[in-house]
Amino acid sequence: MNELRRTLAWTLLLGPLAALAQTGARPDPTDPRLSVPAPAADSAFAGYRSFRDEPLTSWREVNDEVRRLGGHAGHIRDAEPIRPAADKAAAPAPSAPRSAERKP
Repeated sequence: MNELRRTLAWTLLLGPLAALAQTGARPDPTDPRLSVPAPAADSAFAGYRSFRDEPLTSWREVNDEVRRLGGHAGHIRDAEPIRPAADKAAAPAPSAPRSAERKP
């Protein structure tokens, strides 16, 4: 605790002195004779890589890949094992939502 108080005291004593040290004589920004360094700007295309066409695959290979993944969104379900069609038929049907069970 004493260390914290000592650091705080030094900061309060030396802080204003550091602020005074930064207020030096600055040139007038409206002076037309003032020399100014040229502006530096990086190009927006500095890291640009040109487009390269990927080799095309036959549509049959692409369809087989989609089938292997389990459908058009199968790549999202990587953690879920893909069951063959026979297992899917034996699986129980999902239950209806509770809102559908209500009678009007």
